[in-house]
Order: sequence, then C-alpha cells, then structure tokens
Amino acid sequence: MTYTKTVWTDNVTPVDAAKMNNIENGIASVDLGKPSYGTSLPASPVDGQEAILVDVLGGANYSWRFRYNASSSSPRKWEFIGGTPWMVADSANPGTQGAGWHELSTPALTVPRSGWYMVETNIDQGGTQAAGLMAQGPNFSGQPSPSYYSQFYADSANVCGWAPIKCPLLCTAGAVLKIFGYGANGTWTVNNRWICVTPLSVS
Repeated sequence: MTYTKTVWTDNVTPVDAAKMNNIENGIASVDLGKPSYGTSLPASPVDGQEAILVDVLGGANYSWRFRYNASSSSPRKWEFIGGTPWMVADSANPGTQGAGWHELSTPALTVPRSGWYMVETNIDQGGTQAAGLMAQGPNFSGQPSPSYYSQFYADSANVCGWAPIKCPLLCTAGAVLKIFGYGANGTWTVNNRWICVTPLSVS
C-alpha cells in the first residue's frame, strides 16, 4: 500500500489514533521492504516479502534471495529472484565402477528446502576400459539411475570427458543429491566432477 503523508498544521491538525496508526503502518512497510537474512525463511510471510537464505551466517556456501508470492497457486510460494548457484565438487577417484549405472560416493549435496531446483552435473574427466556408451546425470541417493542424463560414445579406452546435464528436479528438504555415472562396456573411472544447484521456487 502506498503511504499517504499527513500535512501537519500547528494547533489545527488533530493528533488522533488514525494519524498515529498511519505513521506506524508507514514505519512497518519500510521495515518489510528490507529482506531478512538467515538460515531459514520467515514462518509467516506476507505478499511481496523478501528474504535471503544462507546455509551458515559466516562464510556461506550460497546466498539466495526469494520473494514471497501469496497469489501463486503453488505451495512453493517463495520464488527465487537472485543469487549464485551452490556448487560442490570433488577430484578424488571414487574407485573403479563396473558396467551399468552407479551412484558415485562424492560429491553430495543436501537440499535445504523443499521445492523446485535447477540441477546441473558434470564429470570433467574419466577413463573407460573399452569403447561404448557413457552417461551421467543427477538423482537422489539410493535411486537406481537418474531420470535425466547426458550421454556420449567413447570410441576407445582412453581418458574421456562426459557432457554436462542441466535439469529441473522437485526435491524434498534433506534429500541428498548425487552424480550417477554409466558405462556400457567394461570398467570405468572418474576424476573431476561437480554438482551445481539453483533454486526456482521453494516452500
């Protein structure tokens, strides 16, 4: 609501509850315009309220700004309006994998809030025992394979690079995102790899 100023005239303008409440409401609206900052979002938000969500108050891995959209028909009314993706990476070899899909032990990323996220994964480098189809993609720990993945054909048993994949995933708070890799023939290994997430809307 737009604030309407009162024109005060000495000994003429009455000081009453209506005018004092107008001042109080104006102060409240200014305070509402400043986004909160913390490891959780406000419990009782109002339409248009903004908040910045971080994982820790000092040295945060992510800093995401949301605006609450009360008119949204979705239960995920906190809509992402700014911030950088959260990335976790690992360069250590998690061990040799056999043919088929395998959940890689690292890296892992725990989803902070339930909602839609844009998730991107990639494996920068790896090796395969024999030529064949290779693939990688994100999913939740404990699942047999990813729903979305990128694939390519390794034409020889040499060091190879996977193709990145970016896809939207509906996540629950506390879910653990992992990278899943696939090799059609023989054994394979990976080295540099990462998971990157950006929220779209959360509850």
